[in-house]
Amino acid sequence: MFFHLQQSIYRKIQALGLVTKYKNVLEFNFRARKIASLAFLTPEKVKEAWGILKSEFEDDEIDLVTYFEENYVIGKIRMRFRKKEATRYEKCLVFKFR
Repeated sequence: MFFHLQQSIYRKIQALGLVTKYKNVLEFNFRARKIASLAFLTPEKVKEAWGILKSEFEDDEIDLVTYFEENYVIGKIRMRFRKKEATRYEKCLVFKFR
């Protein structure tokens, strides 16, 4: 899981055009790699640690912070299923218990 989390973060770094900074600026490289280390904390400590860690990021890195926060720390509420549609068929069986 840790490996896949690191991959996800790096893919986002690529998508945001931050690869050059990731390779050349050691401080950014460390900050980005610290994100994945949150996976080793207990769930109760993640939000507190994330608050400390995200304050270290610079303004041009905020999109990476937002991505991680929305997808991993806070999470997005996603609709997996369509809203219930009206039933197309009448109920065929009706059970009555006494």
